[in-house]
Amino acid sequence: MIKYIFSAGAFKARLRSLKADRTLIHRRLLMLGCDAFVLLIGFWSAFALRLNQFWPLQFQQALPLLLPLLLLGLATLVLSRWYRGLTRTTGSFSLYGLLPRTGLIVFLLFAYTSLFSVIQPPRSFWLLFWGLITAGLIVSRILARDLLRLRLERLQQLLQGATPTGIATLIYGAGEAGHRLLQELQLDARFNVVAAVDDDPA
Repeated sequence: MIKYIFSAGAFKARLRSLKADRTLIHRRLLMLGCDAFVLLIGFWSAFALRLNQFWPLQFQQALPLLLPLLLLGLATLVLSRWYRGLTRTTGSFSLYGLLPRTGLIVFLLFAYTSLFSVIQPPRSFWLLFWGLITAGLIVSRILARDLLRLRLERLQQLLQGATPTGIATLIYGAGEAGHRLLQELQLDARFNVVAAVDDDPA
């Protein structure tokens, strides 16, 4: 008895899905690298601005904190699902969610320096550090969103006028989530949105 029937269309769809998964993984790894860079630059900048020196002695003494900073910072962002959001639909509401995350990163690093009796930066350093990494992560996410949108819009312009070849797609739900999904799918050539329905007449 035949339990599974494979068609060429299903096989191609699976290949497209795997390619999309790899693209998403690569994008998240790139964002991880960018966020690690922002954390390191923010750490150095906080010392440089606080002490008004380009390469202050206290920063050199605090170099052993860089590894705990990266581990605690990236682990906090990953475990709080910061990378699960859609980059191209990042808005101000999702960016506000970064504030408690960066606050937790600063608190964890402060607790680490206190518990293990390593070098203690000046007290004013911590607030400056929090502001710098928060601003850096927000700017990096906005730039990533705009660059991705620009790339996808150019791709969409190239495909305009051609016969739609994507999967005919119906969106159920016309609320905020449905609107965000529509924006996402309109920039993805694999899908052809034909309609959106909702059970709420309002």
